[in-house]
Amino acid sequence: MALMYANAYMYMYEIQDILAQFGQHIMVYYRYIDDLLVIWKGTQVEAHDMVE
Repeated sequence: MALMYANAYMYMYEIQDILAQFGQHIMVYYRYIDDLLVIWKGTQVEAHDMVE
C-alpha cells in the first residue's frame, strides 16, 4: 500500500510543483517511485531553489 501512496504523492508533486515551476530548465526527468534523476540546464542558484 505504501508504494501506491508514494507514487500518487510524487506524481502530484512533480506535476504541480517541479514541472510547473521549473520545467523550462529540466532537460531530462526520470522518476522511480520516490527517487528522481534530473538533468538541469539552468543556473546553480535556480537548481538550489528547486531543491528548497
